[in-house]
Amino acid sequence: MLNRLEQAHEALLKASLDPMCSKGQLASLLAELAGVRLTSLASTQLDAYNQADLDAFCACYADEVQVYRAGEVISEGAEAFRDRYKPLFHGGSFGASVVERQLDPLPNTLTEGGVSVSCVDVEDWWRGPPDARRTGRVWVRYHLRLTLHQALALTEERWGAVLVERVEFYERPLRVMK
Repeated sequence: MLNRLEQAHEALLKASLDPMCSKGQLASLLAELAGVRLTSLASTQLDAYNQADLDAFCACYADEVQVYRAGEVISEGAEAFRDRYKPLFHGGSFGASVVERQLDPLPNTLTEGGVSVSCVDVEDWWRGPPDARRTGRVWVRYHLRLTLHQALALTEERWGAVLVERVEFYERPLRVMK
């Protein structure tokens, strides 16, 4: 039985071979595939975060990952990303849970041969031991770009090359959330 990522990939491959398939249909299928991959990465990175596994957490992000807070770049690149989270992961006692996850409206046109998708998580977080615990809520937007060429060339072993490129943190609700 195929998982959602395999199903979306298979549908895109079939459509790419169909001469009657329009660019709009290809873009929709590519966006669906990218959305499935992105939500999978968002879940995987949260699991790694909650297990305090810095290597698995960082493996979900591209080498050129950018981190934003309130519209300002606070970290660029994999090394800076890892350095940003290292103290938290080595300090222990922390976690988060997703209250809500929603894909941004998916694009219906190819731009520069690919699509950009994002999903927004509403996450409740906590830090510290139970007797001195701090808690909060944050809205996190994850971004991923996937080109048609990348998608058509992907095999199961090569999905690791399609990673989160950008993550944004907000202290207030985002418009995409209902």
